[in-house]
Amino acid sequence: MTDEFGLTLVPAAHLGEVRIGGGACSGVSFLEDKVVLYAPTASRRQNFTLAHETGHWLLSRTKGFLDWVADHETPAEAIETVCDLIAQRLLLPDESIVAVIGSDVVRARHVMEIYGSTMGSRQVCAIGLAQKLPGFGAVVIINRDTWEVEHASIHPDPEKGWPTVYPWSGQSLPEGSAFRQLATGENFSRLSMWRSPWNSQADFYVDGVADSQRLYLVFSETDLWDTTTGFVNRGVDFVSRPTQTIFCCGKSRTVTGFPCPKCHRSFCPKCGDCACDKRAANEGECASCHNRVLPHLLQDGLCEMCA
Repeated sequence: MTDEFGLTLVPAAHLGEVRIGGGACSGVSFLEDKVVLYAPTASRRQNFTLAHETGHWLLSRTKGFLDWVADHETPAEAIETVCDLIAQRLLLPDESIVAVIGSDVVRARHVMEIYGSTMGSRQVCAIGLAQKLPGFGAVVIINRDTWEVEHASIHPDPEKGWPTVYPWSGQSLPEGSAFRQLATGENFSRLSMWRSPWNSQADFYVDGVADSQRLYLVFSETDLWDTTTGFVNRGVDFVSRPTQTIFCCGKSRTVTGFPCPKCHRSFCPKCGDCACDKRAANEGECASCHNRVLPHLLQDGLCEMCA
């Protein structure tokens, strides 16, 4: 961070005590000033905090990212999720995750097992594990003293995206949840309800395990663990997103998602470009006025107005 990006890192112990938006605040970036404040700890959490803030730095300099996230149904959560993924890729190799779960379905105990066999923080282990879920799901860490979510790693459905209700940092495990009764070391799976702060509800299949301080839960839209609870599943509602057929990267593709606000074409799932991006890639920039024009209209690097 200091050598490659020229960032100044400033330890600020008070950040570990501040809560922003219901979540624990362990780091804050002032990107224009190239300063990162972080809560120093003797644990693995400090590495996760710094890697997460590195994600914010990289995204602030990634072409098209802010345009993409501006039209996202949950922009704040999307930014944090991408930064979490960057942190996980920096700190926890995929092969370390595969070595633990093997061919097994994702289970809550895998968070503890990956944490015990690697140097990744609990948050990083949860992020990496969430990426192994087949459809929509989440890996959630809950503080057993407060019953609040310390960390939630969301894996959106590849086609349907984010649901309208999902667990997130600062939210509380619903009163009466059977997972509040889990004893240390106990593990079980069942259909369970989650309630959002705006009082909407959704049913998820949940696998859970507890240690002395935390509860680890894996949420899934589908029944990965063959639970037999006998309860009626009300299902999960997803945010409604438009569908559009585009031609890109040599083939016709049907894409579900919010289109580019400028060209109104969906982003290609393979290359990530909209029509604006494709057009810009085929244009040249005038060395004088910096307007973008077709390459054949440039003469010695200048457009016809500046030549």
